Amino acid sequence: MTMDETAELVASLKLVGVDGDGGEHAILVGVATPRRQPTGEWACPTLSYDFQEPRPIYGESSLQALCLGLSFIRLRLEDFLDKGGRLFLEDVRDEVSRQDLAAVFSGVGGAGPG
Repeated sequence: MTMDETAELVASLKLVGVDGDGGEHAILVGVATPRRQPTGEWACPTLSYDFQEPRPIYGESSLQALCLGLSFIRLRLEDFLDKGGRLFLEDVRDEVSRQDLAAVFSGVGGAGPG
């Protein structure tokens, strides 16, 4: 799935990532509009920092595909932090904490009630 096959990103966030070795990388994460597949399920093109092309995340409905796509992005960013990386907002260079990610994703992809 390429960006040509998807629409433009409908939601995105630009960050700067500093990996554990001090290397700095521009990071763009986002989702495009979910689309029904010929097999009936829905696919939400999802862009994460660790792959070049959008990766489809599938769900039974467009809403589920979108929520799962957002959850996937959150998990990938948390994994980056777990591996010693640091995240900064691109425009103001404020550091993004795990609590900031929780606020951005407003509970999507977080631990459910339990």
